[in-house]
Amino acid sequence: MLVFTGYTSQPTTANLLDNLAASFSKGGAASAVTETLNLSTIELDLTPNYAEAIVSGSVRFTFSGRTYIDRNGQLYYNIDAATGSGTYGGTIDYSTGTCILTSWVAGQDTTIGLQSLTTTMNFQPVSSAVMRTPAAPIKPGVFQVRATPADGGGLISAEALNTGEIQSDFIQGFIEYETGVVKLMFGQWVTAAGNEEEYWYEPTNVIDGLIFQPRFVYADTIFYNTVAYTYLPLSAAILGLDPVRLPSDGRVPVYAPGDVVVVLNDQTSVGTFTSGGTLDLGRVRLAKLTVRDAAGNALPSDKYSADLDTGIITWGDLNGVSQPISIVDRIEDMAVLSDVQINGQLSLSQPLTHAFPLENTLVSNAIVYGTIYARTSVPFDQQTWTNVWSDTLIGSGVAAQYNNTQYPIVVNNASCIAENWICQFTSSTAFNVIGKNIGQIVTGASTSTVTAPINPNTGEPYFTIPAAGWGGGWASGNVLRFNTYAANVPVWVIQAIAQGEATDTDYTLALELRGDIDQP
Repeated sequence: MLVFTGYTSQPTTANLLDNLAASFSKGGAASAVTETLNLSTIELDLTPNYAEAIVSGSVRFTFSGRTYIDRNGQLYYNIDAATGSGTYGGTIDYSTGTCILTSWVAGQDTTIGLQSLTTTMNFQPVSSAVMRTPAAPIKPGVFQVRATPADGGGLISAEALNTGEIQSDFIQGFIEYETGVVKLMFGQWVTAAGNEEEYWYEPTNVIDGLIFQPRFVYADTIFYNTVAYTYLPLSAAILGLDPVRLPSDGRVPVYAPGDVVVVLNDQTSVGTFTSGGTLDLGRVRLAKLTVRDAAGNALPSDKYSADLDTGIITWGDLNGVSQPISIVDRIEDMAVLSDVQINGQLSLSQPLTHAFPLENTLVSNAIVYGTIYARTSVPFDQQTWTNVWSDTLIGSGVAAQYNNTQYPIVVNNASCIAENWICQFTSSTAFNVIGKNIGQIVTGASTSTVTAPINPNTGEPYFTIPAAGWGGGWASGNVLRFNTYAANVPVWVIQAIAQGEATDTDYTLALELRGDIDQP
């Protein structure tokens, strides 16, 4: 260490440069020593001896050959009059009037030339804010907020996540995208220990050894930008219904309390396997399993066996099977909805029995029809055919009757269709079978034999009329009317795609039939 002794202080004057040179001498023979100090910042006080706060955007001063202005707590110079852009030169603390310059011109006049400055005694520093956007709902993930701290240090900002959480070094909060309500807190989490004497310290606010330290910002410097949705009414002629009946945001709930839903997740596994080996899919109580070869064809059932309860596949003879093999297994739970929120949150009446991963898990609406079976209506006779497919008698009946009580018309779930039928007699014993939609399918049937017209899609009869049910007394022109009802129910399927540019080339939906009892 070099120690100087025998020196005295001498007053000096010098222009402020980007470095400072100092000379020292002692009382004896002259001996000059020079030390250079590099300055990284220069601190200026624009409001010495004043307690007023500076109004944001009112500052303009010259220093060291440059003109500086303030913008949201930051200082800029070389302002372009055409674009308004400038070069960053430091920060300003509006509450104290202190400027920290990080850029200046060396060797220039260091006198401050104050050209513009406004102060106020009515400034409003805040550490939290609650507001609501003029329009809602807000597009998720598109919300930014910024503010100017009262203690200087430059602009602070934050962005909202898709969940609505707002998180940055000095801004925390939350935005409700549906309503546009925003809650903000300015500050940061610091170690609680050592801050017990601070005015903002409260023991109940300590979480895991940390406490939130507020940082005040000027209320009039809090700005945000975002994107909100607006909806235009469509023509009733295009929609087919009065738009007044639709929600204002165009969204229509597809779930309601009491609905049955299926929570499901498909897992895909691809690999090359050997004959006689096993594969554990890692999930139990599978609801569905699909196995396909490399060409995408379903693997024959004799090539593998699967235990859905344990999730283990045992491979048979895989010779000749093109590999790799892809396996899609599904886990699912069915439950009743107990509550439905407009934001899409669903509450179930019972807990899920599987651990569903977030990725690729879907919720499907299940339409429950109860027990479905094929059946017929009660047949009735009519004296003449009027070409009107009425479910009640038109005109007079006939003396002849079909004994449907002892010899009912038989249908099965596989082949029965929804259709209106007549048996139109051409003589006292012969008749034709005609369907309203499929036309005449039997010509010259006889009352002395069983009538069972075949459904070409299944190879089984649409219905079967026992011969013993026919009595005597039929005449040419008489008809027997009845309906058949299939083991199915009608479903309206509507695929709705929101207006705007296409974001996907493949818009698809899937319908899946489920049965709790495998019985005809």
